[in-house]
Amino acid sequence: MKTEFFDLCSEVLCIVGSDGRILAANPAFRRAFGGEASELQSRTFQDLVHVDDRAAVDEAFAAASSSGRDIEVVSRHRSRDDVYLPVEWRGRVGPESGILYLVGADVTERRMAEHARHELTSRYEALFENAAQGILWIDVAGRILSFNAMAERIFGYRREEMVGKKLEVLMPEKLAETHERHRRQYFEDPQRMAASSPSRSVSATSPPRAEPSPSPS
Repeated sequence: MKTEFFDLCSEVLCIVGSDGRILAANPAFRRAFGGEASELQSRTFQDLVHVDDRAAVDEAFAAASSSGRDIEVVSRHRSRDDVYLPVEWRGRVGPESGILYLVGADVTERRMAEHARHELTSRYEALFENAAQGILWIDVAGRILSFNAMAERIFGYRREEMVGKKLEVLMPEKLAETHERHRRQYFEDPQRMAASSPSRSVSATSPPRAEPSPSPS
């Protein structure tokens, strides 16, 4: 039963001895990285690891062996197509002395998604910072989360001064209370407020600099 599970599992599985040699590898491992079972057993796990990742793998294996904690490490491995794939390894040291039981997952798609998300975030932040309009981010309570460079020029405050303050501190006192009420209503029901409010174009000019009033508690 255990042998059937090992052979039929679609996840990459391998068992590594205390000397680093591959004691067993399931068919999914062999499909991913190539080699027959007998050939793999003559090689070490590190033979398949990119040279720049071997120190991290050694450190993770040593820490697991000495502490009994689970292994969790990502390293690049040469595939049967002769390209390096990022593989996330999880496992633990078994009851036998120094023997490691490992499950691997190809995280290429996850890495690509993380890279794309990072690129998108970087571009968005560049657009935000270099926009020709003053842009502020606020939360549902109306507190300012961020302030771009043009907003600093328009209002005359550095973003460090304004983060955490209520948006209404930038407005004349006679308008602040009305704006705060409308803001709360908008966050409570944005669709209703958008439908009931005609679209308007608003231009901002730089007011005389004054210290913003303290945020209401």
